[in-house]
Amino acid sequence: MINSYELLIEGILQNGYAYIDDFLPTNDIEGLAAILRSRYAEGEFQAAGIGKTDYHQQDKTIRGDSILWLEPETDIALEQKYLGQIADFIQYLNRTCYTGLQGCELHYALYPIGAFYKRHVDRFVNDESRQYSIILYLNKDWAETDGGHLLLHLDNGRQEYILPKAGRLVCFPSHLIPHEVLMAKRERLSLTGWLKK
Repeated sequence: MINSYELLIEGILQNGYAYIDDFLPTNDIEGLAAILRSRYAEGEFQAAGIGKTDYHQQDKTIRGDSILWLEPETDIALEQKYLGQIADFIQYLNRTCYTGLQGCELHYALYPIGAFYKRHVDRFVNDESRQYSIILYLNKDWAETDGGHLLLHLDNGRQEYILPKAGRLVCFPSHLIPHEVLMAKRERLSLTGWLKK
């Protein structure tokens, strides 16, 4: 995985953001997608909110996904494996880039057909703990025509559209890049979160 970590670091240094494909094996991605769907069907998800109070400020005109936080003490093997991989990446960042990261918070996200998330930044105004946003997509056979792109608003008016295809991992500084999720024409699945100080 070290080469993957280096590619992510290099991309962030050069472009302000980075993404790599095949971050986890296909079987793991499909397994995580199945777990997401099962837990969603069991009613474990809640409508996502905006602002630091999270679930208490729901506004479907801004954000239409449902989420489920990943518990650090999960007994689901694939969730443990992914959490371990992210912990390994954090250790690598701390060792090579002196980032001082302390941990992460991650959640499943399901966008139903027609859902979106308007332009925003991930760091709260009065809380600087979120350092890097990190997203792993779980969408098998996703096509350009399915929509649901991650749209990054970069310096000098540049924009980057990132297709949410299965196994793709995106990482960028949480406070620097406004971004949005464009309307999806299929259910859109991801594991989303933040590397934190």
